[in-house]
Amino acid sequence: MTASQNTDSTRTTQIAELLVSLLQPDAGVFHPGTVVVCTARSASDIHPLLSLKHIFGSTVALRGISKDGRKEVLDDLVRTKVAGTELLQLDDNDAVSFLRVATETEGFLVSDLKDLVDRAIQQAAIRCSISAGPAVRTTL
Repeated sequence: MTASQNTDSTRTTQIAELLVSLLQPDAGVFHPGTVVVCTARSASDIHPLLSLKHIFGSTVALRGISKDGRKEVLDDLVRTKVAGTELLQLDDNDAVSFLRVATETEGFLVSDLKDLVDRAIQQAAIRCSISAGPAVRTTL
């Protein structure tokens, strides 16, 4: 183990110990009925100390959005963005394949899809301003 790995491990352990001490019922930090929610990418990312001390009453595993769900989210985000401006329009003859994009974005959250759509619209606006000037409508 390198020095930086040891430091990271030590820091992670310190944070886990602090969390355990704060969340003990007799710590008096929280009022009765307070709920603490923590997130992790996977159960293996939860520090072992938190599991050993039984700090959390339950663990809930959430699945990501399905391909069809991502397709619907992408379609809704794009149509909402386009409807909000007169400078953008969807070309029905060269429609965006939301299914293809959804297939290529496995593991994306809604916030990731929103960022992707925002970036695509930004790129479309840049193409428009370079090729035709800002007063012309551009197509996604």
